[in-house]
Amino acid sequence: ADLENLTGSPETPAEGVVIESHRDPKRGATATILVRNGKLSRGNCVVIEGHASSVKILEDFKGKTIEAAGPSDPVRIAGLSEVPAVGEAVKTCQTKAEAEELAQAAAKSAPKPASEEIPGKSFINIILKTDVSGSREAIEGVLMGMQLPDIGIRLIRSEVGDINDSDMQLALSSSNVVVIGFKVKFPGHLAEQ
Repeated sequence: ADLENLTGSPETPAEGVVIESHRDPKRGATATILVRNGKLSRGNCVVIEGHASSVKILEDFKGKTIEAAGPSDPVRIAGLSEVPAVGEAVKTCQTKAEAEELAQAAAKSAPKPASEEIPGKSFINIILKTDVSGSREAIEGVLMGMQLPDIGIRLIRSEVGDINDSDMQLALSSSNVVVIGFKVKFPGHLAEQ
């Protein structure tokens, strides 16, 4: 930072990037972020991936509760509305209304996933559930690299968290569906399905 003359202002609203995320059974959607600029305080509203959330739990990299974090600080926030993807931008707003407005604008501008239908090509539909976002992205990359000329792979659901009833209902209501879990729990009552 000294050699490149990098600076940051701790007085502006925080901006950062998600470096890891997962769903904690007790605290909900949790993300580790790196604050790039500004000051992030407990009680601020953040917008990540088109979703607005209030920062209820703010911890340093050791898991100790803190009140605020500045530029270049890695912090963990919990109680988010959704588990964000690794690499997503984090923006801070002072009010919930401002955060929701920014989230709606981001959701409208997000590209819609293309659904490619190729005549004569069969698809294996996959429901992927993983323990953390980093694992999810790595497995998605491997699966998408396994496309064949006559058989393709389509992710119909890819989330962080345990396999649940909703996943199994989706699998049973569709054709050619495989449920893949990586380091997640699979409730015993679902095994019969």
